[in-house]
Order: sequence, then C-alpha cells, then structure tokens
Amino acid sequence: MNQLMLRGLIGALILQVCAGCASLQSVSVTNIPRAPERARPIEAKENNVAFLGIHFDNDFADAVPEALRAQCPNGKVTGIYSKYETKWYVLVENRSVTAHGYCVPAEPPPAGTPAAPVESARSARQDVGAAP
Repeated sequence: MNQLMLRGLIGALILQVCAGCASLQSVSVTNIPRAPERARPIEAKENNVAFLGIHFDNDFADAVPEALRAQCPNGKVTGIYSKYETKWYVLVENRSVTAHGYCVPAEPPPAGTPAAPVESARSARQDVGAAP
C-alpha cells in the first residue's frame, strides 16, 4: 500500500511539474475597418521571461507599436486587437504582448484640395523678425 501511495504521489508531482498556468491580463480592440480594407493583416509580439516571476522592467512591450508601423510604412494601422497574457511554467513566468491589426492604404486628399504651402526658411525668419 505504501508503494502505491508513493507512486501516486510521484505521478501527481510529475503532472504538476509538467503543467503550466496561463492567465489573460487584458485585451483591447480599436475600430475595425470595413471588409475590403482588411485584406492586409499585420501582427507583432514581444515576450519577457523571468525566473520566479521577478521582472526588472516593463519596457519589453515598447517595441510592439513600432513593429506594427514598420509593417505598414505607406498606410495606416487600424483595427488593433492587443492582448497581454502571462504563463507560468513551474518556476518561470513568461509575459507576452501580442497585437494584431490591419494595414489600410493611406487615403489621398480629396480632388481639388489645395496642397499646404511650403514655407521657405527665409520667409520663416522674416516672420519672427530676424534679419534676412
């Protein structure tokens, strides 16, 4: 009987070591574009792993917005769905931030709209009263 209990305890311990725990911390969604504009989905993800869950900073997620913009250099990033989650694996915690969005082509200005005037450096100096 003792050996059976010991095997059961070892089996339970092995299951506990192999099991992980995941939790969703937050989710946010911005306005989703119309169907024709959703043709180009983009995604960015960053992770941060720490022993015993001791993290020394939160700046690991700062690169996510720039990674989305880099995938859409000539358009607008919209319809962003972001997710922050943590996962525990025995003594190690992994935090991850994932953002999904859509790259929508930039809209050209409406026809007949005058372009903004380009101001020269000389006229800018004159406006402030500096000598030409």
